[in-house]
Amino acid sequence: MVIVSALGLTAKFITDRTTVGRHIYAIDGNEKAATLSGINTKRVKFWTFASMGVMSAIAGLVYSAGLNAASASAGQGCELDAIAACYIRGASTSDGIGTVIVALIGALVMALLNNGMSLMGSVLTGNKL
Repeated sequence: MVIVSALGLTAKFITDRTTVGRHIYAIDGNEKAATLSGINTKRVKFWTFASMGVMSAIAGLVYSAGLNAASASAGQGCELDAIAACYIRGASTSDGIGTVIVALIGALVMALLNNGMSLMGSVLTGNKL
């Protein structure tokens, strides 16, 4: 939770308070207009994807640490949870409006739902936690 909070606050600061964040939002809104306004879209997109790769690696490390094992199929089935986390808080896929905090709240809601369903399933079947 501490790692997610730190990464989320860092991403929020970058997207809200720096020119790189404004460039990312500009490219997301209209890439051709961003290119015509002088933004090096290839470089910004490269570094954005590189930072997402680093964050994905950190997420994989944390997930593996939680399982106490490393498995190639550890995250199988989590794709729908990631997509649902975006839609729960109303992130739009058509106009590109969304923020880091909205995505984090959606992920928190999905985590709470998954945990609650797991606990309800163990209570209903009589399994001890």
